[in-house]
Amino acid sequence: MGAGAQEVNMCIAIQEMQKEAATKATDKTLLDSIRNLMDTLKLTAQRAMDALKISADDQKRFLQML
Repeated sequence: MGAGAQEVNMCIAIQEMQKEAATKATDKTLLDSIRNLMDTLKLTAQRAMDALKISADDQKRFLQML
């Protein structure tokens, strides 16, 4: 593998790591928001996620994280 190909692979790896870090940060923020709505307004997890307009697919994922 040439130096140019190694640089491209490294760039791709870095981009994937950045995307994963951004996703984790967003998930943590949404989980905090869900928990805050549940605590403050006494909403169920489902209603809190509906209020935040979280998609049905993501709601399934977040329910497993709560």
